Amino acid sequence: DAKGVSVEGHVIANFHLTFLAASRDEELANNKAKDKNIFEVLSKISDLEIIRLSKKYKPYTPKVFVNLFNIFHDVLFSKIPKDCKYVFILFGDVEHLWSVWLIKKIYGLDFKIVFDPLISYYDTYAYNKPLSSNLVIKKILENWLYFYERTLFKLPDIILIDTDANGDYINELLNLNIIFKKLLLCANNKVFCPTKLDDSNWRYNEPLKILWYGRISKLHGVDTILEAIDLIDDPKIKFTLVGDFDKYPKIKELISKNKVEYIKWKNPDDISLTDLSKLSQEHHIMLGAFGDTKKAEYVVINKEYEALASARCLITREGKKEFLKNNLNCIMIPPENSTALKNTILKIDKNRKLLKRISANGYRDYIRHCKNNYSKLLKSIIDS
Repeated sequence: DAKGVSVEGHVIANFHLTFLAASRDEELANNKAKDKNIFEVLSKISDLEIIRLSKKYKPYTPKVFVNLFNIFHDVLFSKIPKDCKYVFILFGDVEHLWSVWLIKKIYGLDFKIVFDPLISYYDTYAYNKPLSSNLVIKKILENWLYFYERTLFKLPDIILIDTDANGDYINELLNLNIIFKKLLLCANNKVFCPTKLDDSNWRYNEPLKILWYGRISKLHGVDTILEAIDLIDDPKIKFTLVGDFDKYPKIKELISKNKVEYIKWKNPDDISLTDLSKLSQEHHIMLGAFGDTKKAEYVVINKEYEALASARCLITREGKKEFLKNNLNCIMIPPENSTALKNTILKIDKNRKLLKRISANGYRDYIRHCKNNYSKLLKSIIDS
């Protein structure tokens, strides 16, 4: 049943549909929300059976070829049905692509490979999280990732992408000419939803509370958030930060000034999605990504969809972000601009009608573009 999506690694196969994925369940950023939504829609089309697979492996480890052989072995003996029409490779597991493609060629199977890359390994580790401080080793690893990912991205029949701008960026990054099929990331709609939609939802008379949660990376621009908090002098405005900020000396300073409630989130079991949803309902504003990177400009990340789905006022950096429009359903500011973030928060604090308008519009447009149209979008991609 649908609960099977949380297993460590699996093929789900029956009635012309096969899912292949190695799950990284309950990651800090909840990266599987999109794939859970995909699973939920397709599970209504047919009965699905789960077959266990190997765990996910990173493509830059010394054991990469051993791992790829193990994955090929698992895929080979998962017995993909001969009448299967689609194999879905989810959660960004590019290392499964070659196994499925090779088995398809060897046995002359006629299924289409549908791949959801989620992220680009090359973009992540070449521009956001370098794998080595040694410039020679760094260059070797980057060249390997570029070749590895560029080669594998040519194998699927259908590649899903979360925004048009992100698809254009990946084509430019890897020197490809892929026609992507857009399927928005969205939130886990069973978890993130407003408890009320009347005026009590925006709590006009309460002190302003702002929430940020997630991983620490260049994409998120957490330095900008910490600097903005430090610039705000109003003691009534409170921030909650959920993540692993232990390497940031400023966090202790902000805690001592009673400006921040810090909830450490380092391991997957530290906090659940339900906990995050409850926190979202306790706050007026949710913060998105503020980093000055291409990825931050072109994607709408999980926490931003979760803010919209929770009917919270979203503040994020400006960029090409699909249906998100500045001062209509969110508020956008320049990247890495702590002064702009501070001024925006103070403006909302003085104008709670603005808070209500942005929150309500964000929720309305999320329902329109994500929740209500998800099944239709996915089925149109499959039927294309």
